[in-house]
Amino acid sequence: MLKFDPVAKQVTSVFTRQNGLNEDNGGYTFSILPGNKLVQLFYANINIIDLDHYQENRFRPQVQFNSVKVLDKEYVFQIQDSTPLLELAAGENFLQFEFAALVFNNANRNRYAWQLSGFDTNWIQGGFANHVSYAALQPGKYLFRVKAANSDGYWGSERSIIIIIRSPFYARWWFILFCIIGFSALLYFIYQSKVRQARREEKLKAGFQQQLAETEMKALRAQMNPHFIFNSLNSIQKYILKNDQFNASQYLTKFSRLIRLIPGSQQSKQHIAEQ
Repeated sequence: MLKFDPVAKQVTSVFTRQNGLNEDNGGYTFSILPGNKLVQLFYANINIIDLDHYQENRFRPQVQFNSVKVLDKEYVFQIQDSTPLLELAAGENFLQFEFAALVFNNANRNRYAWQLSGFDTNWIQGGFANHVSYAALQPGKYLFRVKAANSDGYWGSERSIIIIIRSPFYARWWFILFCIIGFSALLYFIYQSKVRQARREEKLKAGFQQQLAETEMKALRAQMNPHFIFNSLNSIQKYILKNDQFNASQYLTKFSRLIRLIPGSQQSKQHIAEQ
């Protein structure tokens, strides 16, 4: 036989042989006799309940944890702590809770409800089950709360455990900051390497250009036939002997410009002057 709360729209009590009934099965006829007595008929059985003198169990049970397991290993904490703190490493995300209501009148009819804040959106009505498991929890902070009701549906106070599952090292702020700094340093090192390489290439290029210019001038000097120089000087001397100062000056100016284009022109001028 069930006791139903029309306001909460839920069953608050279950009456069985433990409450004095002849049978656990429901009746097929219910009647109210004078004196506010409820009569239940079930084949050859009859149950009479005096509703005016029925005493409910108004004791609100406290709940305690019997066992807390992490990865199927028992976790020990101080029972006197009002809200124990459970700090777990990354990967320790499979939890098992077992609890019991501290009431012994029809104890097998105690009912439980629980909620893991951060995982469950609402309270879970567990019925008579006094254990629950959670798997694959993400890193973060959780609050596990549990409460119990006696056989007449009176709920007691909550009991809770704070659970902190640390993040793996690669998801922590200091590791992310270290990676950012390391990556920035790597980019800076690559940039500096590129700059140094570009400078070396420019230096090599400038040296090559200088070497190429010197080679070209050496080739130009090699191509100047000594007879050409001798003939040029003779021509200038001829204009001088003829007292043709204009042509001698023009010829000498052009010849000087040609000599200046060649490195070591000072030695060439000195040699010309001597001649």
